[in-house]
Amino acid sequence: MLRYAQYAAMCCCDSILNDGNMKYPVRNFVYEKIQESENLTDSELLNSLAKAGVNLSEANLAKTLIDLEIYGLIRVFWISKEKKRIELRSNTMG
Repeated sequence: MLRYAQYAAMCCCDSILNDGNMKYPVRNFVYEKIQESENLTDSELLNSLAKAGVNLSEANLAKTLIDLEIYGLIRVFWISKEKKRIELRSNTMG
C-alpha cells in the first residue's frame, strides 16, 4: 500500500514551469501533445516534448501514459517489441 501512495504522490507532483512561472502538470502537457496529432508513436512524442523544452525520461513517459490510459483518455498499443502507438480515445459516452 505504501508503494502505491509513493507512486501516486510522485506522478501528481511532476510538473513543469510555464512562461508565467506557474507549475503545469506534465500529464496535462503530454495529453495536449497527443491531442495535437491524435495518434503517434512514443518516440515521436518524446521528440515533440523535447522540442517544446520538456525533457522526460522513457520511464516517466511510461508512467504518464499509464495514468492517461487509466483515466480513459488515450489508448496505447504495442507496434513492435520496442515501439508503442498512442492514440486518443474516442468519446463513446453520449
